[in-house]
Amino acid sequence: MNKLRYTGVALMNETFSYIAIGTTALLLGSCSAGSDDIRDIKNQALNKRAYECNEIRKPPPGYAVACGNIQRECQRRSELLGYKLC
Repeated sequence: MNKLRYTGVALMNETFSYIAIGTTALLLGSCSAGSDDIRDIKNQALNKRAYECNEIRKPPPGYAVACGNIQRECQRRSELLGYKLC
């Protein structure tokens, strides 16, 4: 009986491990899938988003990260174009 119980626990731990690994892979894949999206935004839309970011006094952490990315993209494009974009 104890051997059967141990086998069940081991099987459950193994199943949980597979589920955890699969979930982690999906989450990491979805995070990296959107990483190039900001480069596809048109200049006018990027400028609008940068303005919206500047209007928020205390942004939530996730929004602060997104605003930081938007500001870096504005700076990158400004350097490429030779004038201030945002």
